[in-house]
Amino acid sequence: MPEYISVKEFAEIVGVTPSAVYQRIEKDLKPYSALGDDGNKMLDKEALKLYKKSKDKDLQLDKTLDDLKQIERISRFYDQDSYIGDLRSQIEYLTSQVMNLEGELSKEREHGRSQSDTIADLALRFSDISKSSQVLLGVEQQNRKKRGWLRLFSKPERGKT
Repeated sequence: MPEYISVKEFAEIVGVTPSAVYQRIEKDLKPYSALGDDGNKMLDKEALKLYKKSKDKDLQLDKTLDDLKQIERISRFYDQDSYIGDLRSQIEYLTSQVMNLEGELSKEREHGRSQSDTIADLALRFSDISKSSQVLLGVEQQNRKKRGWLRLFSKPERGKT
């Protein structure tokens, strides 16, 4: 007579979650399952042996995958020549891009220098104009002062009083 345990107990024994056990019931543990008196699923203890065998197969599959990854790394190592060729062509392409960008940067710098020279010339012109206007204002102020003194001390013109 089969001896049944709950899904929760089964999960604790094999070290997985109950939801993982339910998934396995749908895959390959269905013949070992039954409904308990309380309506919950129960599993025959014989399923533990099947689960262990399946787990060993999973471990073996993981080892096989690791071996394949190692083989892939080795094949890449032996395919170095084409890989190095690809890297060289990428380097050549990037070098040409750098050279193009350096040319553009040089043009931008020259343009900046030209703009800077133009601004400096305009600043000098502004300074000269500012000085000239200050001189003119100074001369005009002196003329006003002279006219003011002249009015005070000059003789009144005849006919004007």
